[in-house]
Amino acid sequence: MSIVPFVLSGVNKSIVTKTANFNLNGQCILIKNLDEEQINNADDTNISYDLRVGCEYRDHRDLNKTDLNEDGTIKLLPGTAVIIETLEYVHFPEHRFGQILPKVGLLQVGISNTTSKIDPGYNGNLLITVFNLGKRTEFLKRNQKFCSLIVQEVGPGVRTYDKDPKKLPGRSKTSIIRNLRDGIDSNAGSIATGALLISAILAAFTLYQIITG
Repeated sequence: MSIVPFVLSGVNKSIVTKTANFNLNGQCILIKNLDEEQINNADDTNISYDLRVGCEYRDHRDLNKTDLNEDGTIKLLPGTAVIIETLEYVHFPEHRFGQILPKVGLLQVGISNTTSKIDPGYNGNLLITVFNLGKRTEFLKRNQKFCSLIVQEVGPGVRTYDKDPKKLPGRSKTSIIRNLRDGIDSNAGSIATGALLISAILAAFTLYQIITG
């Protein structure tokens, strides 16, 4: 399979941004909410496209998803993971196959994602699992580029994806509860130490009352 560059116009056009221009049997991928600046930047390669953080995510410690405001951030404690819905909405024609790869810049601070695939015919936003493999708390912002998409050509005889698009399970919630839980998790050692200190003080006070009573 050969790599397909991201091109918006001309004889090598490989992307459309409107549903009316998409053909399942054609050669162009539909990408809604496309960051055209990436594609048109002549100083950068067009062999890949960086997907951006969308409006929902789910922490692996939670059953429900969290809404992300326009200026919101995702807090990634060391050793935790989240599933992020991409800002981009895609529809792949039958002769195109996608792969999701980590960004080198984020890998340098310990942020990685699962290498995943996009089958021919898939239609919807993408769900990407992201891990903090480092030792420091890191943050991802809404609309931030966080993983890379490459597209490959597919030969004849393919069976296209015919299921519903992937969705984050659970009810939506705000980030307030999660921030409170993150605060408890990140300070668990201090909280435990404080609890032991209080217990020791109470025990000493009880012993003092027994002796002096």
